[in-house]
Amino acid sequence: MIEIFGLAVIANMITHWFEPIQGIKQGMVDKLPLWLGKPFICAKCAGLWLGLLITLDPLSAALTSLTSYLIENIIYYIDVTRNKL
Repeated sequence: MIEIFGLAVIANMITHWFEPIQGIKQGMVDKLPLWLGKPFICAKCAGLWLGLLITLDPLSAALTSLTSYLIENIIYYIDVTRNKL
């Protein structure tokens, strides 16, 4: 279970959370076709592919994708509520 949470956090860091790599990542993704760049901009997609690559288990990959999605929405909700104050 800890592995799933760890992979979900890494997926979120790659897609939007870890600021130092975002400029480099965005430059790379802009040069790729959408179908190839999607896993680098979508937390659910990144979680699924990262989970499949690391665990080789579709169920764990799906749970990693769901956890990535939940973490992304929690971060978004925190940002929105913080900006309202």
